[in-house]
Amino acid sequence: MQLPFVQTGVPGFGLFAMNSAGRARWQHWPDIIADDTFARLSFAPAERVRLAARYTWPMVEGFRNLTRVRRRQNAGVAELSATFPALQANDDKIAISPGQLLRLIWRDPIGFAAYALVSLAVKSPLFRSTQRWARGR
Repeated sequence: MQLPFVQTGVPGFGLFAMNSAGRARWQHWPDIIADDTFARLSFAPAERVRLAARYTWPMVEGFRNLTRVRRRQNAGVAELSATFPALQANDDKIAISPGQLLRLIWRDPIGFAAYALVSLAVKSPLFRSTQRWARGR
């Protein structure tokens, strides 16, 4: 929740809505993992609206489940980039600066360590799944 991508812009996180004119931009909904990212990147940053409404998005629990879900997320983004490369022009994801990184570490060193450990585990064969839609249990 502290990353710049979440704090600014319109991240979506699996929850999005669009009007009929927006939906008319494509004919068939693609069978891809990162369909929420597809929806977000189908619109330029200036076309997206962040609403003040709040919602609760349940997070998976446990190191194994976090690793599997994050790996699926990364695979989905790679699949989207390969399948719809032109959409990357609409990405406005802000990279974290060294100063922001240090502040995150300072504010919550245990949380940051957990985040970093999951990020490293995603790159390893640990808990690798053969399922396309690996989900936490």
